Amino acid sequence: MFRNWFKAIAIGVAAFSAMPSAHAQHSLKLGLAVTSDFLAAYMALDQGLFEKHGLKVTPVSMAGSPGSNQIAALVANSYDVLAGAAPTLIQSADAGLPLVAIANASVLPTFGNLGIVARTGSNIKTPADLVGKKVAIGGLNNILHFAAQNWLAENGVDYKKIQWVEVLFPQQQDLMKAGQFDAAVMTDPFYTTTVAQGIGYPAGKVYEKAPAGVSLGVYISTKGWAEKHPKELAALRLALADGEKLAKEDNKLAMEVLAKYTKLPPQALAIVGMPNLATKLEPANLEWWVEVLNKQDVLTNGIKASDLVVK
Repeated sequence: MFRNWFKAIAIGVAAFSAMPSAHAQHSLKLGLAVTSDFLAAYMALDQGLFEKHGLKVTPVSMAGSPGSNQIAALVANSYDVLAGAAPTLIQSADAGLPLVAIANASVLPTFGNLGIVARTGSNIKTPADLVGKKVAIGGLNNILHFAAQNWLAENGVDYKKIQWVEVLFPQQQDLMKAGQFDAAVMTDPFYTTTVAQGIGYPAGKVYEKAPAGVSLGVYISTKGWAEKHPKELAALRLALADGEKLAKEDNKLAMEVLAKYTKLPPQALAIVGMPNLATKLEPANLEWWVEVLNKQDVLTNGIKASDLVVK
């Protein structure tokens, strides 16, 4: 399973290596996913905070791009920094890719609703009732998949006995209503609307026992880039910290910026709400994920959280 993930990365690196790349002093390309976790970067882009610190940032949209392709593009220097999920960094670095986290993005406790929604009529009442059931997940072997499997294990359930099916978030509600699966791991706004319409009901919070401060999104670079570009790295961190501060001070502006960059309609944005931003990163923010991924036999080379964070 995970061998295929890194085979995909290797193929992607070969393809992206053929693409031209250029680096000017005090400039960088930032690969950005369309998710509220990276609101600090959106604020910095929108409010000129990168320029304030002498940094020209060119955003590159990662919308719809699989995690393996994103990592491949980063390793091939198609962009300098990637805004990605913490587990993606950890499993990639453990597999030998020269990647590090250079800043935090968002942390637990998460905003809004996030967890397992059982289909109305499925008769799922406890975690054990999910055994043998079809459970939809936005992406196999992604951050929510690992979190859901950990939650099941914490509740004494063998997650390998779940029939995991990959279904994109926007499709989950309609397919659940049609009876295509028994439950789904959902985030807002899909979680709230599915429950509100009576299509499903809450069946468990996947981060229920996770400690506060666990990283969700992080900013990733290659070790080589971080070592060769200390001025850009310092400026990036200062701008992200300013973006975090401004978002927390001006909620109205933050929501306007979030709407602009995520393209979420006002109703959905009201449900999603503000992310729990935190741009300062310490190894402790990643230790829970390292433990979770080790328990699920995802990691094989003894990677430590301290190996992943650039000071």
